[in-house]
Amino acid sequence: MPVWLGGGEPTLRRDLPALVDAVATATDASVGLDTDGLPLAGAGVAVGLARLGVGRIRVGLHCGRPDAHDWLAGRSGAARRVRRAIEACRDAGLPVTARCLVTRPTTDWLEETVLLAARLGATAVELVRLRALGPAASQFITLSPRLGLAEPYLHAAVVAARDAGLAVRLLGLPRCSVPRVSADLFGSESLRVPDVPGLQGLSEVLEGAPADLGCPSCPGVPVCGGAPADYVARFGRNELDSERPGAPGVPRPQPPVPGVRPAPPPPRQGRAPATRLRFVVRQSSFPDLGGDPMAGEPVEAVRTIATQAFTGSSREIRRALARCAQEGVERLRIEGPGVFTHPDVASLLRDSLRLGIARVEACGDVRPLARLSDREVVGLRGLARLESTTPQDGDPAEIDAVLARFSRLAGVEVRRRSPECHDSPAEDG
Repeated sequence: MPVWLGGGEPTLRRDLPALVDAVATATDASVGLDTDGLPLAGAGVAVGLARLGVGRIRVGLHCGRPDAHDWLAGRSGAARRVRRAIEACRDAGLPVTARCLVTRPTTDWLEETVLLAARLGATAVELVRLRALGPAASQFITLSPRLGLAEPYLHAAVVAARDAGLAVRLLGLPRCSVPRVSADLFGSESLRVPDVPGLQGLSEVLEGAPADLGCPSCPGVPVCGGAPADYVARFGRNELDSERPGAPGVPRPQPPVPGVRPAPPPPRQGRAPATRLRFVVRQSSFPDLGGDPMAGEPVEAVRTIATQAFTGSSREIRRALARCAQEGVERLRIEGPGVFTHPDVASLLRDSLRLGIARVEACGDVRPLARLSDREVVGLRGLARLESTTPQDGDPAEIDAVLARFSRLAGVEVRRRSPECHDSPAEDG
């Protein structure tokens, strides 16, 4: 395996000859240069590097479309110089690895880029996931492609590379991002920073954030480095979780019978929404999905009881309530310290009743509910039970008045409980 010298532009170092010789002597390995390729377009540069003892070159070739490459490189004419550099290295007998940074605006042209690298004389190609480092950190959502949507383009690029006789590697990408590709094509880079003053903190930056956990079925290192934490933090895990194997799938639904009302869609039961084009094609081959777009996908056991506190923004709470309904929870308990003090408590309680959950209960200090209007209380019909804790400073008459009002206007079953209600769900009875 070669040892690559990179970081900045190594061809601009005055001590490059001595550095190449020192690294080759210390590691007893071939030395490669990781470069943007621009200096190598000059006459005789590639030949000079070969004479210094450089064994191979890695050049950034980010897109087969010149304007797209120039935009990513931030320099007009960069694509033209990179192409000349690859041809010059080929003529000088230096093997070239074309390094392609996979970005949102260039994903569509991955196959074209790989074929261009082969025509120019490259011997290998690397498809590298964009990381949220440096200038890309502030524009990561704009620049990083969604892995689920990029899958067919990455797969096509790998096939094209192999057909063209190029060695190909996918770096920084989780195994499930391109599941149809052989596992031995995935990898990560081993980066080492010289032990010199001023560079001590660079290793941590180069290593990046740790992989996000939560892929129990993933083979793990070295086959897969896990879900990239910077990607998961911005886009979530759905595109990765939808690929994991699980329990036996839901039986395929039968076509509708005339005159018979179809059953409602089943709960999600741990199934993540799929974004893969091949999944859509597979589902379209069935005559009917019974209202379940993920019919036949592996499921997990449904939680019987879920608890939800009204803490945080109304948007966050509604998202959590929707997730409970999607997973098929049969009983939802809304409880926690200060649960009824939320400014949108009436609308949040009403929304929790619209999710199709069989039984919704609420428990806490009910005194803040006294501020609700009669109309808001009536709108909570369908709430299975309202339980009141008994705060030490509470007025029993005030609590009884709130409970009686809910029972009269909304037909809610009411009861008192100890202040520890939110610590253990109450049983029916």
